Amino acid sequence: MRAFMEVNDYDLSKIQSYMNSYVAWVTNVHQEQSPNNIDIRGEVKFNLPNGDVTNQAWCRPQNDGPALRALTLTLYANVLLNNG
Repeated sequence: MRAFMEVNDYDLSKIQSYMNSYVAWVTNVHQEQSPNNIDIRGEVKFNLPNGDVTNQAWCRPQNDGPALRALTLTLYANVLLNNG
């Protein structure tokens, strides 16, 4: 989603509906329970295109997700602030 915002020059009129959907997805998925007993905010794997949490084994740590989501959401928050 960060790349999507960059490609669209952080133009609120172009990104707002997609980013609002992303915010809703992050909010929703962070409340789910992991079928693998892993903290959903950290080392979780999501299925595409529906975005639900996978119940398959995940053999390696993937701990960059929280930081990438936080950075993307912060950039979007700045876009919203800059647009009043």
